[in-house]
Amino acid sequence: MEYRDVTIASSSRFYDRVRSVLKVLQSHGLTCYTPDFDFDETTVVVSPEQKHRLTLAFLKKIQASEALYVIDTNGYTGTSVCLEVGYAYALEKRIYTVESPSEPAIAALVKEVIDPEDLAKLLSGSATSRTFRTQE
Repeated sequence: MEYRDVTIASSSRFYDRVRSVLKVLQSHGLTCYTPDFDFDETTVVVSPEQKHRLTLAFLKKIQASEALYVIDTNGYTGTSVCLEVGYAYALEKRIYTVESPSEPAIAALVKEVIDPEDLAKLLSGSATSRTFRTQE
């Protein structure tokens, strides 16, 4: 299996982790779409107009990718990420998370819980016969 384009979704409180995951995925030749780091809601006020524009732009990133990778530290997704996961699912994208989601509705849509290095190998087609954890 080879999926070269992946969108990384996350609450802005985990943007530092997104940046480190981005490096791992890109080191395997994957094209990654990320949130707009300039609008980190933990450090700047995002107006309703900006949030509207950012949401629509991010949904286009999901549409352009083949998979969605959710950085859900401690299982946390947040409202925007829940919407993004639902959108990706409706588009029949593969949905992966770094940890098991605490929200049951999100967990129901996740294909696999997988660490960044293993996901990079899986999506780039360089995975071995290793068995990956899947959501039950």
